Amino acid sequence: MDKGVRDAREGAGERRRLSGREMLLVGITLFSMFFGAGNLIFPPFLGVEAGPLLPWALAGFLVSAIGLPVLGVVAVANTGGIDALSSRAGRAFGRAFPVLVLLAIGPMLAIPRTASTSYSMSFALVAPDGLGPVCQLAYTSAFFLLAFVLAARPNRLTDFVGKVSAPVLLALVAFVAVGALVVPPPSATATEAAASYAQAPAVQGFLEGYQTMDVLASLLFGAIVALNVRRMGVGREGDVARETCRAGAVMGVVEAVVYCGLAFVGIWASGLVPGATNGAQLLAAAASSLYGPAGTLVIGAIYVLACLNVCCGLVSGCAQEFASRYPRLDYRGWEVAFVLVSLALSNFGLDAIITLSVPLLETLYPVAIVLVLLGVFHSWADLRPAVWRLSVALTLAASVALVVAGLVWPQGSFLDALPLASMGLGWVPFALVGVVAGALVRLEARPGA
Repeated sequence: MDKGVRDAREGAGERRRLSGREMLLVGITLFSMFFGAGNLIFPPFLGVEAGPLLPWALAGFLVSAIGLPVLGVVAVANTGGIDALSSRAGRAFGRAFPVLVLLAIGPMLAIPRTASTSYSMSFALVAPDGLGPVCQLAYTSAFFLLAFVLAARPNRLTDFVGKVSAPVLLALVAFVAVGALVVPPPSATATEAAASYAQAPAVQGFLEGYQTMDVLASLLFGAIVALNVRRMGVGREGDVARETCRAGAVMGVVEAVVYCGLAFVGIWASGLVPGATNGAQLLAAAASSLYGPAGTLVIGAIYVLACLNVCCGLVSGCAQEFASRYPRLDYRGWEVAFVLVSLALSNFGLDAIITLSVPLLETLYPVAIVLVLLGVFHSWADLRPAVWRLSVALTLAASVALVVAGLVWPQGSFLDALPLASMGLGWVPFALVGVVAGALVRLEARPGA
């Protein structure tokens, strides 16, 4: 359709849906924005750790690593953005929580992690002895310069990410996964589940999905996808929300297929690395065994592309959000600031970044999950405002208490006696109490309802 005709129709109020090709492009773009280093590392290791219980563990992982992020995109699209979503739980919370999320998935944690992880899995493997810090600084500088250029025009991310880098990334991942499917394992594979998966594999898999940080990212990426959907000619807000949700569904399907393939690769390579402590070792061993030295180059390219895609999405999204909140600095100014801060932090090393991420994720993630679920059912929750406030407040209080207790008493505390605490879900009863209490407050306020 001619662009002028399409624009005229949109201006006249005609409804429009993205074509199948356009929807696939947007969905793959969204996939690439989510699919970073953590998404590569966790499925292979889960495959080894879960052993024969993999179907259950993978089901739990897919719920938290795909299902909840897709719902996050839906919640943001349906409620009007992260600010509109979080402000339903209170004005002060609505101002503070989005900023904390943006900092966590932005310059303070996730963005630096993209550079540190991609370096450690690529150029660090061939860096000359004694020159590691210099090589890392050179790599991270080039990495963030490229990310800065690509994120400079956020409404055109689909032009590069969706059409170029994401298809190449998917082809490289398929190259490794298909090789493992075709070639018999070179040695005996793992046959027993680790102790952490033996009792409740689905719950442990669910908790592993926390580490991807994708629920937090979904609160940001929904707005970026909506921006690209509008650029494709969808004008009505309701249509934009619908097409954004459809893109989330496409992303979920693609990501589920990739996760299953990576989990199989982990099992295939388990005999090569008997004492593997992370999925990166398993992927590297599988690629090297299948394709020799070329396999190492393939794995390095996979990590660099995956992390670059995620970095572009995060830099773009965070800069947009902060420019709207603090307009004294425009989009380009915030983009520069986030790139420079992330460059500095990325050179502290991956271990330091991961150490910081655990307590922060365990604090923010439960609250984000509650917000996402309420956002999906916002038409019901909006009629009962106390549901938002009480469930979020109790979840936040429980999360903070559990994280502090874990840091102060690493051997265990009285909070371990809470329902589901042994599974790492001690906040869930508090969230449920908040929902029920909030609904009852509404009923008491309107006894005739």
